[in-house]
Amino acid sequence: MMKGIRLLLVLAGLMLALSLGMAQAEGTAALPPSAKALLEQVYPNQQITMTSGSGDDEQGIFAVVLPYGEEELDQYIVTVLEKSKDDEAYRQSGTSLPMWQAPLAVSVTAKELALTCSASLGEQDIKDYLFTKSMAGKWTLAEGRYVDMQTVEPKITGSYQLTVHDYFLEYARTDEGMQIQYPHLLYGEGFQSSLELECFDGRFALTPWDFSNGDYSQVINTPLAEEGETLKQLALLQKEIVLIVKLSDGTYQIKIYPWDNDTQTYDEPQKTKPSVAKLSLDTFHAGDNELQLNKGDGCYGFDRMKDGKWYLSWIQDDILVDLGINYAVDYSNPTIRPGDKDGHFYGTHPFTDIQLMDLDHMPQTVDDVMSQIDTSNYAYVNNPNPEDRLNIRKGPKSDAATLGKLYNRTPLYVKEILGDWVHVWVGTADGLDGYVMKKFLAMGEGKEQVKGAFPRLSLTEDAQNQPIYAEPSEKADILTRTGSMAYDIVGVYGDEWFIIMMDDGTVGYAPQASYWAGNG
Repeated sequence: MMKGIRLLLVLAGLMLALSLGMAQAEGTAALPPSAKALLEQVYPNQQITMTSGSGDDEQGIFAVVLPYGEEELDQYIVTVLEKSKDDEAYRQSGTSLPMWQAPLAVSVTAKELALTCSASLGEQDIKDYLFTKSMAGKWTLAEGRYVDMQTVEPKITGSYQLTVHDYFLEYARTDEGMQIQYPHLLYGEGFQSSLELECFDGRFALTPWDFSNGDYSQVINTPLAEEGETLKQLALLQKEIVLIVKLSDGTYQIKIYPWDNDTQTYDEPQKTKPSVAKLSLDTFHAGDNELQLNKGDGCYGFDRMKDGKWYLSWIQDDILVDLGINYAVDYSNPTIRPGDKDGHFYGTHPFTDIQLMDLDHMPQTVDDVMSQIDTSNYAYVNNPNPEDRLNIRKGPKSDAATLGKLYNRTPLYVKEILGDWVHVWVGTADGLDGYVMKKFLAMGEGKEQVKGAFPRLSLTEDAQNQPIYAEPSEKADILTRTGSMAYDIVGVYGDEWFIIMMDDGTVGYAPQASYWAGNG
């Protein structure tokens, strides 16, 4: 484990340096003449930038930072010099690859080498790396930490941690005191050398996003890619690892390995049908809980449903279509504005499981999508007065307990018509279960003319990951959290609760105090 006291001292010094506008802090460890002689022999005429360590001509260990190559390239290396009493002279026990910036700090002992680097040119975020010496005498990465820092008044605002184990990398994120663990990233035998100081250039990925977007994702040699498969791309998400592999017959396949945090194992992978198209993931723009697939005929987004399956959530090429688990909307139509629910066609569709989709024959036109939306089982709330709201009750009678009141154009999946009452689910076939009066519904032809009356409110700054409760009580079970997923406010319960419908079909309750109208 990285020594907490030492790390805090390093960070405190860096914060002071950053606040004073200093580019780096120069070490003061004095090199003995025999160590200097070795440096002059290997790197003639190079001025030392920073040193750390202790010792004399008899024995010692030092880490040295010095320029490398042509002066105008402004590159630096870190080399470790060691000598025991049994050695005739100092020797290099490890040297990094050239780095574009000198480390901000370096320290070394007989067992540990710690480096602090700037995240990138012009940024004040910092990266800490801890190397330990392996049984083979190699300086090998053991831990790392990426720290987000504010620039006006330097302080830690969030961080990522990396722990290197035998044959897997473990990433974690700490934000506002809460730690989120990522799936164990299994690596193969050939990847071990990538962890050694000789392969280190100051850029080893300390965040899942950096790993997914760096060269390491293509050379990790993970055993999750089975015999006969060639790994083409890897994406590390919050709840799964996604691979694109090339199969022995030349086709491509996406494999999604869900991570079970309780058992610390992977579940059986979800696999797409093989595709003759060359598939790739846009991991640069995608978030922790989404996939962005690029192929020759367009770009396709997929979101995770609450059951762990992945549904098609948008198409972008010559068309721009958004999909939820129960709707599609054509944003290529200039009359439909983002957030305008009147253009949403609610129904069931075949794009709810990436495993069942033919990636070689994805929808290419709006008609391709809309023709596959089955709206026959859906009705809309249709109060004569749009300002009214329709009671949804626990039973098919007017004195049954209410589950809340629904706004116009709330989509209802019709389960059964019972005379004047209709048994419905709000949103999807497993949404909020209740009964509404038939006379206040629009069904069949013409129902798409119903105008929505949903309030357009945003989550407050303090409620960006708002829990959605199974009942209107903060003591109730949490069904999901909003995160980055789209949602609609489709109803109210009393004066303190909204009924929320998420894009993945989850319907539940959230406090009205968590939403506001914004700044206009």
